[in-house]
Amino acid sequence: MELEQFVKARTEPKSSKYRTVNLDEDLHLFLKRTANHYNIALADLTYNILAHWKRQYQSDINRDIMNQFRD
Repeated sequence: MELEQFVKARTEPKSSKYRTVNLDEDLHLFLKRTANHYNIALADLTYNILAHWKRQYQSDINRDIMNQFRD
């Protein structure tokens, strides 16, 4: 399963099972499952990088989204 398919299945409005989904945890689970073929530490490293990036740039992302809707 590709990441795009995974995210679509979890966030699709018709999918009541996943209506309230915490994408961060699900993304971590997805990375761990796919890492079974490689190295579990790789999934944890990737998740930590993404989580750090999100924490660092979340305010910038939110500001850009708000500016986009104001225009």
